Amino acid sequence: QFDAWSRTPLWRPVYAQLCGWFGCELPVQRAPALLRTRNLVVRSHPDEAGALAVNAIIVNEAVFAQPFPDLELRFTSMNGGLVARRVFEPREYLSGEAENMALMPARTPVQIQLDIADPGPDAVNYAMKIL
Repeated sequence: QFDAWSRTPLWRPVYAQLCGWFGCELPVQRAPALLRTRNLVVRSHPDEAGALAVNAIIVNEAVFAQPFPDLELRFTSMNGGLVARRVFEPREYLSGEAENMALMPARTPVQIQLDIADPGPDAVNYAMKIL
């Protein structure tokens, strides 16, 4: 039961101490439901024609660090039809100080910026989802 119990908040400190003695490694904790996106802004790219600049903040609301998620960016038309969709892996959206981070810190906002091709005039709505 090591894998399951070592992720349980009640037992994790015990397992952490045991792993310190025996040289084992605790599995990474994951709680994707506690990851949030905030302040999503999509605008024309200031330097590239036919491109958009996408800015957002992702926050890990868990009390522990966890892996960065994949992010889905969707553009839809006025009637809700899908115009464009892309999934970004952490290596594609992490830059600056966060570029070499393996885990997303607890309760620390991380700003991301993406430069993407403009999906066209039919793409009037957009949303970002954590996968």
